[in-house]
Amino acid sequence: MRTPNEIRENIIDLLKKRHVSVNKMLTDCGYNTSLVNDLKKGQMPSADKISNIAKYIGVSSDYLLGNENEDIKLNSEEDFINKLRQTLYGNDSHKLSEPDKEHILGIAEMLSKIKSGENK
Repeated sequence: MRTPNEIRENIIDLLKKRHVSVNKMLTDCGYNTSLVNDLKKGQMPSADKISNIAKYIGVSSDYLLGNENEDIKLNSEEDFINKLRQTLYGNDSHKLSEPDKEHILGIAEMLSKIKSGENK
């Protein structure tokens, strides 16, 4: 398991990969900067906060805590579609409209079919 400081660094790295600032994540999740400062001081956030941050970033809580080696394990296109669906609909912080969500899912499903040769 990672130390609180390692968890903080992991969160920051994952947010950078997704082009999201720490402040935006904190605001969207309803937290203030004290969460990051607490991690710097070695204080572990609650399981609820870890879970919310992980969902926001799109990884598992276990990954943030260092119990998994990969941030997203997708074994098939179906796993990808399910992960996308969970990301779009599983977090109230997303500001996409329902039609936009359906459009994104439709594109992903179409790409999956093209890749698997179903759409020839």
